[in-house]
Amino acid sequence: SSRVLWTLAVTQFAIATSFGLHFVILYVPFFAGLFGVAPISFDEWTAVIAFSFPIIIIDEILKFVSRNSRKAPAAVARAKKQR
Repeated sequence: SSRVLWTLAVTQFAIATSFGLHFVILYVPFFAGLFGVAPISFDEWTAVIAFSFPIIIIDEILKFVSRNSRKAPAAVARAKKQR
């Protein structure tokens, strides 16, 4: 529906704006000094990814298990009703 597309467009715009503002704060010297931040190096990005990737994988596994464990009781209940 058009409402879903509108919401999706607004969400995508908000995400793009957020990314843009983050890049401005990081890479424009005035704003970097104002906020007291500095871009991180490639080695630091590697460390961030190395530590966060396993957490993302574990979270996705937990979501998968949670979604599938909720379906099982409903299927059992339907099977009992059909008897």
